[in-house]
Amino acid sequence: MIERFDKVVTVASNMTSYFMGLSETKEHKFHTILNGFDPEENLGFIRNRADSEFRFVFVGTVYNKTLMHVQQLSLALNNLKMKDVSFHFYGDMSNDVRETLSQAFGVCIHGSVSLVEAKQAVVDADACMLLLTDDITYSFSTKFCEYISFQKPIWVISNDGKTSQYVLENEIGIHSTPETASIHRFLEMFVQDKSVLNSVGYQMFNSEQFSLEHLSKMYLNVLKTNQEPFSL
Repeated sequence: MIERFDKVVTVASNMTSYFMGLSETKEHKFHTILNGFDPEENLGFIRNRADSEFRFVFVGTVYNKTLMHVQQLSLALNNLKMKDVSFHFYGDMSNDVRETLSQAFGVCIHGSVSLVEAKQAVVDADACMLLLTDDITYSFSTKFCEYISFQKPIWVISNDGKTSQYVLENEIGIHSTPETASIHRFLEMFVQDKSVLNSVGYQMFNSEQFSLEHLSKMYLNVLKTNQEPFSL
């Protein structure tokens, strides 16, 4: 299939390199265009909560491969028992993940919700979480783009990879490895002084690079030229 098609587009440079390695054709047929968001789909959403509680939100599927991440997070939460801080999970998860999270202090499990409810959950969040398995630490997933579209600080829990590096370099989030000590260290700092997240912001970040309009232009460029349009 790769040999027969004129253009091959993936959402991550790691994936592009993989498929390129399977091919004997010229490199210019392979392109990387990241996931993104449609700004028009975000119109009309406003923050809909007045409480002073700090809310971390995860939206999407919690894959069973991240069970260790969830276990380490739960241990840290039960250790600290933070007041006025909550952790909300929207989306599907395995029974093992659900059982672990249900026993964690301050966690609320909402299950599958509509797209509108998911977007509202992100809007109402003070920060958003991203749990990445070891095989996709380079991922710029749709939920990652959703967080960016609403300019939410992103807490990445994963081993070192391109995603965590990007978040740190662009100062739009923080990173913890999936170990109790690393997660505990951040949460303890956060409990002592919530301003630890003050260094996170979107003042210098151009989220338009993930917008549908920009990505559409890149696809048109792929059709018109043989140049690599974008990569991270």
